[in-house]
Amino acid sequence: MKWFFTLLLFLGTRASLLACSFFPMPFCQVASDSSFSAILEFTIVEQLNHGIRVQVDQVWLGVEFRTELIIWDREDIDCNGLFRQSTTQYGPVGTRIVAPLELIVSTNSGWEVAGDYRATTFHFTDGYLYEDGNRWKSYYQHMDESVDIPQSGLADLLIECTGFQVTPYEPGTMNLVPNPATQGVVNIQRSWSFPTDITVYDHTGRAVFAKLLTPEEVELPLQELPNGYYIVEARVGELVLRKKLVVQR
Repeated sequence: MKWFFTLLLFLGTRASLLACSFFPMPFCQVASDSSFSAILEFTIVEQLNHGIRVQVDQVWLGVEFRTELIIWDREDIDCNGLFRQSTTQYGPVGTRIVAPLELIVSTNSGWEVAGDYRATTFHFTDGYLYEDGNRWKSYYQHMDESVDIPQSGLADLLIECTGFQVTPYEPGTMNLVPNPATQGVVNIQRSWSFPTDITVYDHTGRAVFAKLLTPEEVELPLQELPNGYYIVEARVGELVLRKKLVVQR
């Protein structure tokens, strides 16, 4: 009789897992799902109640210019709220992860915040990669031959998984070319595609140039600036970046 109840318990547990789709899924299967908003490479910096704070290292797909953000747990409404994905599955503080994430437009739980991200997969799924030395791996490596790869192969894997041409960039990066500036025009190369407020300050802190750049504009006309040292400040949303510029004609 004992074995009979054990069998019933096993079958009941298996049925619950089937109903909730709590079975391992290959990374590519999750990454190719159109429901996610971005594929980010990030490092966990803090464990929160119902989420994690992360440092964004690379943006592989999607648009994100923040260098730090929060990823929240996700509740499985198909299972009547009994199961919730815990972001602690990604690992402890310091773990580096590549994962598809969903931008929170409307909140589904008491802990989510609109504008942050929620994790896209549930327990026992394989929807992310973790850094192991100089390789990217996945917990369920037996399900996908591509999940144990050198770091240099990540871009090819993501292109194969998603079907999109991925273009990695570090969030919040800006370069001034040429620098020193020997002509009247300086190109500002930035890793986001948003309108950007540019202000140039001289060595005394006085604003000597200001312009709102459209996403398509890259040139700063600085013909009127005399030789010297300047600070170029870029503002977009909450992001503020500053670069030193030398004008030397």
